[in-house]
Amino acid sequence: SLDTGNGNIPGPNLAFTRQSWVGLSGNWGAVTFGRQYTPIFRLTWRPDPFDVNTVFSPVTLWAQTDAQAGLLAWAARSDNALMYTSPSNLPIVGTLMYAPGESSGPSARSGDYMGGSLTWSSGPVWLGYAFQQRRGGTAAAPVAVPSKSTAHAVAVNYQVEAFRVGASYGQQDVDITGIQKATLLSLHGQVNFGRHQVLATATLRNVADSPRDQQQLALGYNYDLSKRTSLYARVSMLRNKGNASASMAGAGVTVAPNSGNSASLIGAGMIHRF
Repeated sequence: SLDTGNGNIPGPNLAFTRQSWVGLSGNWGAVTFGRQYTPIFRLTWRPDPFDVNTVFSPVTLWAQTDAQAGLLAWAARSDNALMYTSPSNLPIVGTLMYAPGESSGPSARSGDYMGGSLTWSSGPVWLGYAFQQRRGGTAAAPVAVPSKSTAHAVAVNYQVEAFRVGASYGQQDVDITGIQKATLLSLHGQVNFGRHQVLATATLRNVADSPRDQQQLALGYNYDLSKRTSLYARVSMLRNKGNASASMAGAGVTVAPNSGNSASLIGAGMIHRF
C-alpha cells in the first residue's frame, strides 16, 4: 500500500515504519505522494549529529507527551501525504505537506495532517522554520470534534569541514482545556579529526506550569575503518523531573509511570554503508 507502506505477503499485514512514496521532479521542484518524512522532522534532523536515531538521539524527546494528555506530538512520518518541495538548488527552499484523514464522518477531518517548512542556506550556515498541525481521531475511529495539536520549530546549523554546531527550538500545544504548552530546546555539536568523530546532543523539555520536565544528553564517538565502515560507541542519559515518566522507547528502556525515575543507555557497534 503506497500511502501507508503496509503489506500482505500473505497473511497478517506487515507493519512498515519507513517511507513509501512515488513522485515527479523537475526544475520546478518535486511533488511526492505516499508515506513520507514530515517537514518538521526534516528540520530537526538537519543539525543533529545522531540523525535523530530512535535509540540514541535526545531529539526523540520531541515525540514525548508526558503531562500533555491528548497531544499528538511531533510526527516523523505521515501516511497518505501529498508534498510539494521547491527547487533544492536555490538558497531558499520551501515544503508544503497535506495528508487527509480519509474519514467519512462524523468529522471528515479526523486524523488529517498539515505541515510545511522554509529553509535558507549560504555557505556554512543553514537555518529554517517548520510547523505542523495534527487533528485527533482516525479514519477507523473518527470523532465529531477532533482536537488540534500544533507544533512550531526553528533550527540552525553551522558546518565547516571538521566542525559542526547547531540548535533547534520548538513549542507543542493542543487545544484541550487544562493542557499546557511544552517548549523544547536541543543543542548539538560535532568535531572531526582524521578518522575520528566526537558527537554530542542535549535536549531540554519543559511543560508550562508543571514540574514534569525532562533532560537528555547523548555523547558519541565514531572511528572510520574505511570510507564505508565505522565503529561507534554511544552513551545516553535521560532524567525525569517531578515524577515524570518519559522513556527511551526506541531502545526498549521503559520507566514506571509517575515514578520520576531516570534511564541510561550504553551501546557500541559497527555501521557499514552499502
